[in-house]
This record gives sequence, C-alpha cells and structure tokens, in this order.
Amino acid sequence: MTRRCSELRKLSESLSLNARHFAPIANSKEKRVAEIQDSIRQILYREWDPIGVSGSAPEDEYDSYIGPVYRILSGSRSEQELIDFLFRTERDTIGVS
Repeated sequence: MTRRCSELRKLSESLSLNARHFAPIANSKEKRVAEIQDSIRQILYREWDPIGVSGSAPEDEYDSYIGPVYRILSGSRSEQELIDFLFRTERDTIGVS
C-alpha cells in the first residue's frame, strides 16, 4: 500500500504540473478546457491506469474521473485530496485492492 501511495503522489504531481502548464497558453476558455481535459485523460490512461488497459482499450476509459480530478486541481489544489480521491476510486469504484 505504501508503494501505491508513492505512485499516486507522483501521479498527483504530474497532474498538477500539467494543469499549471496549460493556464498561460490558452487562447480561449474552450480551448483551455479541452487541453486540460486531454492532459488529465492522457495521464489517467497512461500513468494511473489501475486496471492495466493502456494501449488495449479506448483512451476514454477513465474519462468519468476527469471532472473530479479537475475540480480538485482547480479548487483546493491539495495533493493529498487528489491522492485520496484516486485511491478511493481504485479501491471503492473500480475494485482494485
């Protein structure tokens, strides 16, 4: 479990850095939203991927989690809140032990 928490912490850092990266370059609100959503989608699919489907399932496999991740990143920006959300999602929603 400690190893997985460490992985989630690294993922949280990656998501936070990507969200900050897109803020200054967006020309419009819609473009910015699309870029951030795509960034979160790619990280969830390629780095988080708790069920191991990266490359074998559609990239929208974890799209239902983009909204909650974005709200955490844009709201509290709490790394621990993001880690807790991803951990609970893995354990309670997806069923990964």
